[in-house]
Amino acid sequence: MKPRFFFIMLGLILAGTLLGTLGTFSLPIGSGISQFWPGIMVQVVGGIWFGGWGVLAGAIFPVFTNLLTGGGAVHVLGFIPANFVQGLIPAVAFRHFHMSPLIPGRKGLAFYALWGAVVPSIAGAILGVTALVFVGEADLFRDFPRLAGVWALANTFTSLLLGVPTLWVLTPLWEDAELLVRRCWL
Repeated sequence: MKPRFFFIMLGLILAGTLLGTLGTFSLPIGSGISQFWPGIMVQVVGGIWFGGWGVLAGAIFPVFTNLLTGGGAVHVLGFIPANFVQGLIPAVAFRHFHMSPLIPGRKGLAFYALWGAVVPSIAGAILGVTALVFVGEADLFRDFPRLAGVWALANTFTSLLLGVPTLWVLTPLWEDAELLVRRCWL
């Protein structure tokens, strides 16, 4: 691994751990699921900006978040696939369909809303709550719809609330910084 990717991953893991821990302590609803979990922004935006490295970091940082908030091995291992998918879906969608992480105009905003907020949140919710059902922390018929619904809605809202301004404001700055670094190295 090149040093650049190591520092990118380290930064994403630290940012995700801090934001995820803050969210998990803020409004928990049981079974380690929170009504406000800003860590999804790091998974989505990290996946869009850095592709595979961002997705990998987005799957790793919940391990530290769950350990810091007292989540057991069930949460650590059970939520990794959910968090991996939440970063992978927008990364693949933006790479194959949109070609740029910048959100220009209404079409770009609609594209991000669908592929950066709604679809990853629903997929993550289904996988995460399924893990809780398999280990007996949630009942399939009683808890699954409520937990999956809150997970999906909360992550969709948070991804829109935090992800849109982050991509809108920071993507041009990131591209300018990358061009500046390339020019300095050349």
